[in-house]
This record gives sequence, structure tokens and C-alpha cells, in this order.
Amino acid sequence: MNRISDEEALLELISEELAIKRDRLRDETTLCRELGVAGLDGAELLEAIGKRFGIDVSEVEWWRYFGPEVGYDPIRHLLAVLSSKNLTEDIVTLRISDLKRIVAAGKWIESIG
Repeated sequence: MNRISDEEALLELISEELAIKRDRLRDETTLCRELGVAGLDGAELLEAIGKRFGIDVSEVEWWRYFGPEVGYDPIRHLLAVLSSKNLTEDIVTLRISDLKRIVAAGKWIESIG
């Protein structure tokens, strides 16, 4: 496959996995903040990308990009609101363009984010 078709296949995969319209996926779109991908949903997306494109994601610390898998914590939310802290502030930003670079490289790129 050439790079253009890999990019299209990636966007289609993301669209299907997240059940979102393809037109919401632009290079600058962030997975966690803009698309709301969090916790295990993010891990599952990375696994699907790894499987589809033959990329080993077994060592990827997915929680750095999508946060931990936890339920809604009202106390954490209240503290964040009171301190004006964004709940996703500590999460490393992962964009569609980053995933495209990873697919093109055929491996996870540690310098993402």
C-alpha cells in the first residue's frame, strides 16, 4: 500500500472505531480533548491501529495519551473546577497527524506529543 491509501485506511479505521463522522478527522484534531477518547477506549483504538498496520503497540503507555480508565470522580472534577485546572491537562496531546506519522513509519514514535 502506498502512503495515501494508508492514511485513508487510518482515517476510516478511526471513524469506525470511534463511531464518528469521517469529516471530523483533520490532521490537527486531538483524540482526547476534541474527540473525547479516554481510558481503555484509547487503548483499544491503538490496538486496532497496531493490528491493521502491523505496528507493535504493546509497550505504548496509552494512559499518557488518554488518561487512566476511571469512572467519573465528582471530587476530582470539583477540585479541577475550583482550581481552573483542565481535567486533561496532564495528558500528552495525540493528534490525527501523529497517528499518520506512526503509520507511515510502521512503528510507534516515542517523541509524539
